[in-house]
Amino acid sequence: MQFPIIAAGTKFVNVGDDNKVWMDRPIDKLVVGEHCVDMHCDGLKKALLIDTDGAIIGDDLPGTIIPDSAYQWEGNPTAGLGYYRVPKTMITTVDGDKIEYEDKMPNTGIVRNDQCTWVEAWHAYKCHGIDHRLLILESMDIDTLDRRLSPVAMLANPGTGGFIDLINGPQDYSCCFGYACQKRISNFYTIVGTNMMYEVHLTSVPPIHMRYRLKHNTGGKPVLIKQFFPKPQRIDIFVGDRFVSPNNIDLASDAFAMHPADDSYIPSLESMINGENYFDPTTGFLYLLLTGDEPVDYKIQPSIVTKIGATIDMDNFFEGDVAGNIAALLGIDPKNIRVTKIVRESRKKRFAPVWDNSEAIIMELTIEPPPKTSANSTTTMGGAPAMEIGDLKAAMADLTNGFQNGSIGAFLGINVTTMAIQEPIYVPTPEDLPPQCDWQDEDPLAECYLNPENNAQDGVLWSVQSQANATANLEASLRVAELKLPKQLRMMIEPSDAWEMQPFGVQPSVYSVDEDGKYITDIGTDADPWQVTASVANGTGTLINNVTCDFAGGICQFENLALDTMGDDYVLTFSLSYGSESVEDATSAPFNVGGRPLSVKFTGLETLNPESVPFTAEVSIWDEALDAEAATTVAPLAATCTISCPTCMDATLGGTTEVPVVDGKATFTDLEVTGTVTGGMLVVSCSDEDEFNHIGTSEEFNVHAYPQTGQLKETTSGFTYKGPSKNVESVVEAMAAFMAQAAPAARH
Repeated sequence: MQFPIIAAGTKFVNVGDDNKVWMDRPIDKLVVGEHCVDMHCDGLKKALLIDTDGAIIGDDLPGTIIPDSAYQWEGNPTAGLGYYRVPKTMITTVDGDKIEYEDKMPNTGIVRNDQCTWVEAWHAYKCHGIDHRLLILESMDIDTLDRRLSPVAMLANPGTGGFIDLINGPQDYSCCFGYACQKRISNFYTIVGTNMMYEVHLTSVPPIHMRYRLKHNTGGKPVLIKQFFPKPQRIDIFVGDRFVSPNNIDLASDAFAMHPADDSYIPSLESMINGENYFDPTTGFLYLLLTGDEPVDYKIQPSIVTKIGATIDMDNFFEGDVAGNIAALLGIDPKNIRVTKIVRESRKKRFAPVWDNSEAIIMELTIEPPPKTSANSTTTMGGAPAMEIGDLKAAMADLTNGFQNGSIGAFLGINVTTMAIQEPIYVPTPEDLPPQCDWQDEDPLAECYLNPENNAQDGVLWSVQSQANATANLEASLRVAELKLPKQLRMMIEPSDAWEMQPFGVQPSVYSVDEDGKYITDIGTDADPWQVTASVANGTGTLINNVTCDFAGGICQFENLALDTMGDDYVLTFSLSYGSESVEDATSAPFNVGGRPLSVKFTGLETLNPESVPFTAEVSIWDEALDAEAATTVAPLAATCTISCPTCMDATLGGTTEVPVVDGKATFTDLEVTGTVTGGMLVVSCSDEDEFNHIGTSEEFNVHAYPQTGQLKETTSGFTYKGPSKNVESVVEAMAAFMAQAAPAARH
């Protein structure tokens, strides 16, 4: 990214006007998954030259020079630029009707006025009468490198004179294409005109924390941001580290409260208050004034909205402090709870002599802490400890559990009949991130090395998947959970395919129903799930492995439940062990558990053997349930094993090829192969007179030629004799006889 050039007193010597400025075009070849993804990156489209005295433009009038940010708009498909990339929220009314492009954004690129002129030789516009400045939007969330927010749509002056500019962001700086290895900084560099209002929409869900920097605008006119948020939650604004109250704050209230929405609270461009703000929950727009004096941050404050249906005694209801009682139940400061609405459903008539003053109401509460005193503070404006997202999830769990186990009514002193909860907006956590590695393909010994051969060129881009994940999380937070009182557990999937000591092939799962027998989708919460424990109701064995499961999405699914003893007509009972004591158990249908699953496996074999030399092969009875050698109490007592080599081709397997199983092992001690074998495999078949009958295959083994050799000793002897031959005739004859006898033996 090239930051603005601010020029004054520029002089040119022997330079033609056409050669003063050159704005390069975006590079098409970078529009690929591992770089700019699916549209031009912004580096070559967001250059800005501020000519303070007009010396560069050449007319001695202050002005700016800007690039053609809409280059190839609706043109070359490679550019990935056109109206089809504008976020749908920007062209949709609150009522869901479509807004035509020409009615809201007929112009494209960086905002211009009638004093802007295109200079073809420069590939740029020269402008007067408009102050262009660099505005940087930066996600401060923990997933800033991993979740794609773009294209970011910046719409100057929405309406018949509107200019739409799409921002992609910097290119991926990792070296790989894979599902979760892209790294793109969520900084969005956009060129804006001051003294204008900009409507801003992100293609993905807005981050929880975002920072704005309006650069090089000291003493200049402000920019008014109008940013869309799909879920209306309070948004706190901080200038530097200081909290800035919204324009509609209710100063007369003892608690932190705001007046109802009204357009009169929208900041004016005549104001010079950096960070002046107003959020309209009816439209989802945050209005934020930027002067550039300091960075400005927004932080979304997650909240829980709860609707409690109750029957109350109207004479005494308002004497109590319901919000305070709920705060005591949740263990939080009462200032974190607001009763936002109470709706009377009906009033019973009073007929003498019976006086019935009870009434059904719907009470809406919001659990939402006051703003922090500063951006990094741990306390709120009310002096209480700040509630973080984990605290809010715990409060939601306590409310849910209190209603579904029937305890909340007694605690609050009212007859609670219904409850609905909307969970807080999703806040990214480290557990939600893909592998945090800056992949590289240069150093094979480094932790983040990626072999180029394994750098996948297909699959779903993380830039696409991360946006889908964010949308799913948003939709989940928009759902209102209508809580029901669990009455009974029921079997959803029965256990089956059961064998001794081995997890059931089909694991059981249970669900819950209310008093009308209707399925309940919400049992407890993810932060504090209700649990079910399985036990043996009929059968001689004992359950092993994890005998509990957590409810998730209305279902409690067991993962590795097993029984340690074979038998018939087992029955299991499933009881709620955490959450409530008044929910009826579920009972499985009878099922059988087969004997211990066994097999045979080669556990001792040399894979390289010489021809015609005896070798040993050891075969063990294998316990498949424990993935270990079977204990002698489990292995068959009277089995025999036969070994063969069907892949030995021209070679022959000899020796003792049938042996008994002793203490769970069959040992072949004198096997011998005649001939050579390459990549062969031995096969063993073991059986007894009952039902044990299994075949096992060895890993590949080889037999190589092994010639027989003997010892050779050469001796050279010599002697001389002078004298009569008859004196040595007996010696010569003895030597000849010895040599004749030794020669045949030496040849063998």
